[in-house]
Order: sequence, then C-alpha cells, then structure tokens
Amino acid sequence: MDARAFLSLTVFMTMASLGILGWVVILRRQARSQTALFQTALEATADGILVLDEHERIVSYNHKFVEMWPVPQQILDSRENQQVLEHVQAQLKDPEAFMEKPRRSRSHPDDNHDDVVEFLDGRAIQRHYEPRRDGGKFAGRVCGFRDITAQRLAQASLEARTIVKAMKEFSHPGSAEMKAIDLNHAIESTLTISRNEWKYVADTATEFDPHLPVVRCLPGEFNQVILNLVVNAAHAIADVKTRGSEGIPEAVRGRIFTPFFTTKEVGRGTGQGLAIAHTVVVKKHGGTLGFETEEGKGTTFIIRLPIEGAPSNLS
Repeated sequence: MDARAFLSLTVFMTMASLGILGWVVILRRQARSQTALFQTALEATADGILVLDEHERIVSYNHKFVEMWPVPQQILDSRENQQVLEHVQAQLKDPEAFMEKPRRSRSHPDDNHDDVVEFLDGRAIQRHYEPRRDGGKFAGRVCGFRDITAQRLAQASLEARTIVKAMKEFSHPGSAEMKAIDLNHAIESTLTISRNEWKYVADTATEFDPHLPVVRCLPGEFNQVILNLVVNAAHAIADVKTRGSEGIPEAVRGRIFTPFFTTKEVGRGTGQGLAIAHTVVVKKHGGTLGFETEEGKGTTFIIRLPIEGAPSNLS
C-alpha cells in the first residue's frame, strides 16, 4: 500500500469518531489527495464537507453536503461557491449573518470560523471554516457542516422539563410556617424560570457552597426575593448596554427600598420589586438586605438570613 492510500485510509477509519474540528484538520491536510480512496473517505463521514481553492472555487464536496444544502447540480457544476451561497440564502432565518462568515473568511484567510446556521424549516447546522495551506501558501479552505438539529431539540426538551420542574417548585402553595430549605436549590430553580429575563443581556455564574446548611424560611417568599433581584439586575444590565451607566447614583441610594420608587422609564418598572424583597427579608425573616455599589463598576446586593429562622416576635 503506497503512502497516499495509507493516509486516505486513516481518514476513512477515523472520521466517524472525530468531532467537527478534528476531521476538518485531517481534510485540510489531505485535500490535495484526490484519489478514489480519499473520495470514499469523504463520503464515509456523516458530516457535510466542502473544499474550496484559493479563488473560492469548489474543489470537492460530498453527498452529505448536498443533502444538507439542497443546491441544484447546475450550480455545483459551475464550481462557483458564491453561487451556492446566494442560492441557499432563501432557506435561512438570518441570511445576512450567514453571508458575514464567508466575507470575514476572505478578509481574514488565516482564521478559523465557527457558527450555527438556522434554517426556516427548523434545522440547525454547525458550520466550521478552516484554511488549508500548500507549502506555507494559502491554498483555500475546508468547510465542515454538522446537523445538530436533534441535539438542539433534545436540549430544548431537557430545558423545558427543567423549567417545568422549577416552576412547580417555585409556584408551590406558600405556607405561613417556616420550613428548612436548601437555599442553593431554591436560587438555582429561580434562575431557571427567570432565564428569559436575563439570557439576552447577560450570563449567570453561581458559586454555591456545597456545605451550606438548610435554612428556615418562607420558601415561596424567599423565591420571590431572588426573582425580584434577578429581574432588577437584568434591567440594570440592559440599561448599561443602552445608556452606559453602572452602579447606583449616590443621590438615590437612600430610596432604593422605598415603595414605588423607580429610576426606570414609565411602563417598565413599578418600584415595588426591591421594596417587597426588603420587607420579606427584614420584616418576615429577621434578616438584612443591603448593597454595595460603585458608580462606573456595578452593584452587589447582599442577603443575610438567620439559619434558625425569624425570631418569634416578628410577623
């Protein structure tokens, strides 16, 4: 067996077990080897593959690519990648974002590019561009495409089940009696059901103490406190992105927990979220709710609760 055949056979045997980046690296190295065995390896992978030369002309592709991107044979025969790109735009949710990656690849030929392309029919395709070189000179690109629709659906189903479970726990009928609860779990559930409030403006990071003891409190009302703080934080972050202001101005710090006080525009805030949170923590649990803030940097709210619950003289 000659060296070229051996290398191509290696591609054939390892394709199935490699991630999208792994097989693109192999194909980038072997794209010059247009042997029959190499083409067999190309067809063996479950991912779509498109190989371009330095002039954006199509060198090779496999049938999986054609299945993913229904392109007429006439366009493929033209070997012009630009015609392929223009043809598939009508199938996509965001054609402009789809075309941005090829444009960026042309202006930054040595960079790798990854994104997810969403189709109008509900499919989701992971796209990976990577340059290939010949003797140190740019020689085109290898483009890999993986259908991740099933994973997306499975993830959406899992998220839906998680949200429903969290919602059941959050909306469980409240009790006038203190109960010992896991605060870590309560906060995590509240973050889950409030995801739509923060996912477009921020990411969340939690640092839970696995040794935190259970704390006696009113579960439903504690959840409401966390929800109010999360929503307030999401709105504040959105304001930073639009107006560029961070932290609580000194002039209003003394009124933050005053009922109906708000710095938000009309129709966006009632001025009750932080006031309710303060009442629940201080008057119903005997704890404290305070904050540390610095203009230009941000604000941290701090909740402190007695582990054994509120003193008996509190309502």
